[in-house]
Amino acid sequence: MIESQIDKILQNHTEEDPKSILQEWSQAQGYASPVYILERENGPDHDKVFEVSVSVDGKELAQGTGGSKQLAEKAAASAAIRKLGLRE
Repeated sequence: MIESQIDKILQNHTEEDPKSILQEWSQAQGYASPVYILERENGPDHDKVFEVSVSVDGKELAQGTGGSKQLAEKAAASAAIRKLGLRE
């Protein structure tokens, strides 16, 4: 069952990067890898804020912000994981 696969992934990767968790979930569902899109970047060069959206199977799941693209992607992945009910 899909639920048991999700539980197994989460048990084995509790300390793993949220992007990796979302990728593994996506692949377990038979979808392509999540797609991260830079929506906006605001602020001066020394203090930028990036906003990124993440989509799976063509559906936007969540957005995240951060002081770098990587942090914004992790925030978006974390929000998607919460939205999907994979983690609190």
